[in-house]
Amino acid sequence: MDPDCQIIWTLGKIIICLSVLFCLAANALWVMYEKEGVIFEVLKWPEKIINRIAITYFYLSTSLLLICISKAFVFQAPSLMRFMILHPNMVILSTVALMTILTTILELTPYTKKYTLMKCGAWILHSVAMGPSLAFFGSHICNMAVFSTVLAIISASAVGFIAPKDFYLKLENYISYLYTTVTVSSILCILFNPPVTPIGIFCITLNFFGGMILYFGVFIVNTQYFLNDVKTNDEYDPIYTACVMFLCSLNLYLRIAMYFVVELTNLTDPFSVSSL
Repeated sequence: MDPDCQIIWTLGKIIICLSVLFCLAANALWVMYEKEGVIFEVLKWPEKIINRIAITYFYLSTSLLLICISKAFVFQAPSLMRFMILHPNMVILSTVALMTILTTILELTPYTKKYTLMKCGAWILHSVAMGPSLAFFGSHICNMAVFSTVLAIISASAVGFIAPKDFYLKLENYISYLYTTVTVSSILCILFNPPVTPIGIFCITLNFFGGMILYFGVFIVNTQYFLNDVKTNDEYDPIYTACVMFLCSLNLYLRIAMYFVVELTNLTDPFSVSSL
């Protein structure tokens, strides 16, 4: 990576560090002074609502565990790994299509005893479907990205509980602008491939680091939405809620994994990562 590109990439890392510091400072302010977050009243809620929150996080954590198992299975199956390397586009497109179908099924299927088997089956498939595609990054990058993603999820959940209950309403407008920016940068990344020029580096910096901030914010919004939903919605669906938060986690994971790809390869061959 030439010096100009390195400066752009380093600026992206600095922005992420400043965002983390800002997040910590905001949490400290909310805890010490405002004290308007859910965390200050959740213990006073009825046991039924607390159980709903616990069940939602159970499904989310189990989904994360299942995708790690799915990914580990791929690493232990050389023939499957070879097939994926030979047909990457087919694997990725079919996985995205399957995830879209399963997400729709989970959204439309009622959370009732009658549909328990169908909904749980779709949830398990939804949890393991992306595992093979994530294995493209290689075991070393996957392990680092998983650890970093879990930390990000815990941090975003903490913000969701500590922040004022209407914080997500203020955050939504900023997220919509950032979503547009990240989407445009994704398109530009395709045009400037491989990203070896300053413009190309700017695009992937915006996409990766902007995407991290975007989906961290989306996770906070999802957390506060579901904390409001568990109180007001008698037909609350913990499986679908966990599914939405899981998809947000995957988007975070992908950006973090690609960050490690750039760091470890220095963009000499950023998309040949299966051996890392």
